[in-house]
Amino acid sequence: MVRSGTADDYQDYCHSKGIAIGGYSLLASRSISPEHDVVNPNGAYYVHSPCLESKWGQDYFRKLEAFFEETGFDILEHDGSYPGDVCESTEHPGHHGREGS
Repeated sequence: MVRSGTADDYQDYCHSKGIAIGGYSLLASRSISPEHDVVNPNGAYYVHSPCLESKWGQDYFRKLEAFFEETGFDILEHDGSYPGDVCESTEHPGHHGREGS
């Protein structure tokens, strides 16, 4: 059993035993900031949610990708975003208003 070591040590040990390793990502159901949250006059599907195409959302996915490249994890359990979370922001870099959301 690996008690301390690098991410590669854990990955190698788990894979040698036929075990897939992964992580959980809670994206939705939380507020990041007014600047990065879904802008919708009806609210987000679960009250608060960050917009995937805000700067924060784009950085979040880059960090997840880097994490998986670094650790060699196999699985990502991703929670959100949810259907109905359209964003009307005209300030988010990944879309312009509701139609691009």
